[in-house]
Amino acid sequence: MRVPGRLPLVVVLVALLLCGCTDDRPTRRSDAQPDTPRLGGRPPAHRESPPEAMNGLERPVAERLAREIAADGLTLEHLDCPRWDHVLPGRMICTGYVDGLVARIRVDLSASAQGGVRFGARMVDGMVATRKLERTLLRQGWTEPDCGQVAAYPARPGSRIRCRVTRSGRPRYVVATVDDRAGGVSITADRGASAE
Repeated sequence: MRVPGRLPLVVVLVALLLCGCTDDRPTRRSDAQPDTPRLGGRPPAHRESPPEAMNGLERPVAERLAREIAADGLTLEHLDCPRWDHVLPGRMICTGYVDGLVARIRVDLSASAQGGVRFGARMVDGMVATRKLERTLLRQGWTEPDCGQVAAYPARPGSRIRCRVTRSGRPRYVVATVDDRAGGVSITADRGASAE
């Protein structure tokens, strides 16, 4: 039986295809992507603030409250209050849109000596501001703190926020665990994450 002259070439090609042309060399560590833990905590549901303009009561309350919470690294985007019955003294619970989160805002109203209206406002729902947490880490002696891009988290006891920090030029990770609904946290080393 005569074998065609091209058969050995076909056999070689088929053998190459069946063997595969993969590179079986082990991946070098420098080529592999490092396992970088995700910074921050579980992303909270984002809520857009209403498009309606604030009314004559909401605007001044929002301006003052925005200045107060800015010191904590929070941004008040909008304040939405129920209709005021003009009774003094009075109290109402408004809805504040703070860094994409919704918070209850308590507003106390009273008459001023000049016949105007005085007001005080405070957040009822606690929040953990990411930038304030990073400032706390700086005060504790860490450098280059990074707790992720989410601006704030609801203060849910037990929730955790991971931050990357540096000390003596060496990167590390710490975890801030929310202690209470006011937003207090405990900061500990993150044993489950390595920066190396």
